[in-house]
Amino acid sequence: MKSFSKRFIPFFLAMLFLGSSLSAFSFFERSYPDIEGSYLLVGKSKRSASSYRGIVEINRVGDNYSLIWKIGTSTTQAGIGIFQGDILSVAFYDLNDPEFTGVASFRLTDEGNFEGPWASSNSSGGQGKETLRRL
Repeated sequence: MKSFSKRFIPFFLAMLFLGSSLSAFSFFERSYPDIEGSYLLVGKSKRSASSYRGIVEINRVGDNYSLIWKIGTSTTQAGIGIFQGDILSVAFYDLNDPEFTGVASFRLTDEGNFEGPWASSNSSGGQGKETLRRL
């Protein structure tokens, strides 16, 4: 009987350690809030006195997010973003003018919308601002 218990104790301890390790890993698993969907875009550039409007589509792609901006009737931009905490950081470019590139940093509000600044390759050091309201 002693022989069985001596062999069982290391097995039991190994299973206990493995079980607690798996629990620890599940504790650190990243949860993704549901930010996918369509958003009404309202933006303003420092270079222009008028604001612009459009629609932004956000789709999850693995750990990242794909964004498509449709602004007015002629401008479409595409971007890739990462979401950490309450910040969605995005690099983007204009599909009609690939030389037009930029970055945006959106904060998720308590209402489930995004707002934040953006800068582009031709913004001469200035920043614009966009608000994305979930539709």
